[in-house]
Amino acid sequence: MKLAVIGSGAAAHAVLAEIRRRQPGATVDVYDAAEPESACAVPTDPEHYNAVYRTLKQREGLSFPPPKSHFGTAVDSRPQAQMENNWQRPGGLTNYWGATCLPFSDEDLRLLGLSREQLDPYYERVAGLLKIAGDANSKLALRHQHRFIQAAPVRRLPLFEKLDAAVNDPASQRFVAGSNCVALDTAPESPTSCTYCGHCLAGCYRQALFCSASDTARAQQPETIRYRKALVERIDLDSRQIVLQGRGQAQRSEPYDRIFLAAGCVQSTAIALRSTGLSQAVTLYDNAIVQFPIVYTGRGVPGSKNYFALSQSLITCSESGSLIQVYPFADHLLRTAVPELLWPALRPLVSLLRARLLIGRLYLHSDHSHQYRMKLQAGDVAMTKTREPDQASAQPIIAALATLLKPGGFRVLGALTSGTRTSSHFASTLVDAAGVSPQSGRLAEHVYCCDAAMFRMSPALSPTFSIMANATRIAEAAL
Repeated sequence: MKLAVIGSGAAAHAVLAEIRRRQPGATVDVYDAAEPESACAVPTDPEHYNAVYRTLKQREGLSFPPPKSHFGTAVDSRPQAQMENNWQRPGGLTNYWGATCLPFSDEDLRLLGLSREQLDPYYERVAGLLKIAGDANSKLALRHQHRFIQAAPVRRLPLFEKLDAAVNDPASQRFVAGSNCVALDTAPESPTSCTYCGHCLAGCYRQALFCSASDTARAQQPETIRYRKALVERIDLDSRQIVLQGRGQAQRSEPYDRIFLAAGCVQSTAIALRSTGLSQAVTLYDNAIVQFPIVYTGRGVPGSKNYFALSQSLITCSESGSLIQVYPFADHLLRTAVPELLWPALRPLVSLLRARLLIGRLYLHSDHSHQYRMKLQAGDVAMTKTREPDQASAQPIIAALATLLKPGGFRVLGALTSGTRTSSHFASTLVDAAGVSPQSGRLAEHVYCCDAAMFRMSPALSPTFSIMANATRIAEAAL
């Protein structure tokens, strides 16, 4: 069997894992805009971060808040930038994600034409690829029926234990908190386990965070895989040939028995529009984020130079479905904003602040978030923004959380909220515009869409875990 996978991110990795399980002898071509070899450019020494920060500042200047980056290379992950195919590394957004893995609720999945009963076996299968770390007995995991945790939770700073205790007040059932459920290697004996060096936001030199382009992830893929650096224009749905972008006459691949479209929501939607010739516009969503500081004013707790710099606690709200990821005050936040010569003097101050200051990031449902319109015009795809996020909808949630946290010695500085340009949590109404069944993901005979382009809306929870589970389900049925 000859198969093609378009993309190299989370959905593509899930499809490749399923191909290995069901068709281990198949020949697979993976089409991606990035150089396959660039995935290996990972430093092996934490001291390399000094050079990483120098490079980042030379390229981007001093900045606060810092840009999303990976080993000194910043990326513009807005939907408009993704249309330009500007990825420099295979793996797509798994190079930059926070690795939070919560399953969608049954209510959210019903709106997507799915259910927990359908997806739970595939959540279980994907959890084996991700090695999800967390506390299976926390109130957070129990509320979200998270039965897929496989590793010990991340080692947290003491301040987060106090935060969880304040949120999980028995008198309040609106919010629950717990240790982040994260695709992170926490096994002490593992060669890729987290060392708590605090440089997560600049790129993990241990590859402890799951990335579909890492050596560990690729070891799970078929031996018969071939990576092809190419920009996909469209799929010829009749002949099952892939048409590549290029100068002059377009190039065509040979026909495939199955084609799996997993290029990421934005690119997959664009490729699907070109492939189907659909004249109807498609709506895309991108979850809005509202950030706010949380200050601890109670009895002092120790900070640390050694810590996990991504979200250590998750807080969910039962009424709004909102997710709040709570981060430590990481060195990265200030190091990118000051000259490198000043950093050694400032680092002890940041360590002290880490014992008092947390950063909350509230994710809003797509109903209140960025909205875009994508349409086929003169044979190409145009995208325009049609709605700014409704950040005011976050204020009642932040105010309620502030009231809950106050007796525990925490102060939420709601007056200092700020938004972000993107969360990179995309969704698309392609299923409705093109009449694609969310059950099968079938664009045409033996051509399947497997990523968030199949999600007509985006809950506030991080979607990657659910994207991979659904991609696994679609690939299993297709193979």
